[in-house]
Amino acid sequence: MGERAGRSAGRRRPRRRRPPRCRAAFGALTCASSAQAPRWAPKSTTWTSRPVSPPRPSTASTAHSSTTNDHQVVVLRAPELTIDQHLALAERFGEPEVHAFFPNLGDGYERVSVLDSEDGTRASMWHADETFLERPPMGTLLHAQVIPEYGGDTVWASCTAAYDALSAPMKKYLEGLTALHDLARTVELAYVRGHATAERYAASVAAARTTAHPVVCTHPETGAPTLYVNHTYTRSILGLPPAEADAVLAFLYRHMTTERFTYRHRWTPGDLVIWDNRCTLHNALPDFSGHRRMHRVSVLGAPPR
Repeated sequence: MGERAGRSAGRRRPRRRRPPRCRAAFGALTCASSAQAPRWAPKSTTWTSRPVSPPRPSTASTAHSSTTNDHQVVVLRAPELTIDQHLALAERFGEPEVHAFFPNLGDGYERVSVLDSEDGTRASMWHADETFLERPPMGTLLHAQVIPEYGGDTVWASCTAAYDALSAPMKKYLEGLTALHDLARTVELAYVRGHATAERYAASVAAARTTAHPVVCTHPETGAPTLYVNHTYTRSILGLPPAEADAVLAFLYRHMTTERFTYRHRWTPGDLVIWDNRCTLHNALPDFSGHRRMHRVSVLGAPPR
């Protein structure tokens, strides 16, 4: 009997390892397996509707340091958030901008951009917001108004986690390099895909909305190095032969958007997502039919260094 049991135990199948389970811990999404957990972790909580008082300098600094600095992406369940509250919350982080090209609500709400699928407004390529500006947004607050039944998720990628994972020789190679960011690049990509006219492309080139930023920047508050290039606005790396620059950028784009550096959010109406634009990329997936409408407020930042 004991021998039979021993033989049976010897033939026992090895236990299958369960995939790491994600759980909520104080509102933050953390992974049960530290080996699988990303360096960054989005934070999720619930908004309680109440009047938003005028911002105090210490309030803005504390809010940013304790949430977006730690998590890079923050998700609030805020179905009762009003447009005025949306703007007031953004003002706690700094100066809201009027977007360079997205339509807005107008009539006193010019700083609230509207991304509406019925108007053809989309942001379905990997990018950080408006890096063609000398002072790109330091962060963005996106509030879901209408969400399709299926699809339309947004994916974020951590550029600090991507930098950390680079080899030491690649980090050394990237030191001191500067990239050119160009608004016309996004129209060029749309034109190639048949989503923009030749006239619109020519006008965007004539506007000459370009600026240069370091390929590797230092986050002004955490001190962490972060990759600062993106598929949509980065045109070239200055000082490198075009073929070499294209190869380096293509490698970085693939690396930065590797799944282990990403967080994918399935929207529900009323969700408010706040992210640090200085150290993340994002991509709104165009895999849906139906209506998708979002309100967006971005806050101007300092020139990347």
